[in-house]
Amino acid sequence: MEEDVKRLIRLASWAFGRLKNTIWSNHDITRTLKVRIYQALILPIATYSSESWALREKDRHRLDVFEMRCLRAILGVSILDKVRNDTIRQRLNVTTTIKTAICKRRLKWAGHVFRMPAHRLPYQAFKNDFSKPRPPGRPPSRWKDLIQKDLGMTTQAAESCAADRPDWRRITRQRAK
Repeated sequence: MEEDVKRLIRLASWAFGRLKNTIWSNHDITRTLKVRIYQALILPIATYSSESWALREKDRHRLDVFEMRCLRAILGVSILDKVRNDTIRQRLNVTTTIKTAICKRRLKWAGHVFRMPAHRLPYQAFKNDFSKPRPPGRPPSRWKDLIQKDLGMTTQAAESCAADRPDWRRITRQRAK
């Protein structure tokens, strides 16, 4: 997982850098348009297949650092200017963080998995207990654990909620943080 996140951040950084002279440093393009370009072109590269990720804190931090580096470049401030992240988000009118976007995508995919027929592979992988005992100490987070944490309910309760699509959309909008 860690290597996937590093690779995607590297690819997104490359794409962001390729647009430096044409978009980010162009003063004729508004900040609003720059943010929309960032959200349409760069974020999808960085979050590709994120609906199936079980991120560690280290990977979440890497994604946060990447996001703020991009937003600082769009705004034209340096890390040395000591402008707070909240201030940068306010100035650019960016309301959702990359972590929130990943959480929304994960919950959306969970709804699809919960509604799948039992013969589908993603549903079987979700339901399988893998009967192998988990290692001692703090076990690594699983996708199933993150869904429970995001929703604040058991997976059985989430499955019954996912059957009703409008209810599922309402719950996921409220819970995605």
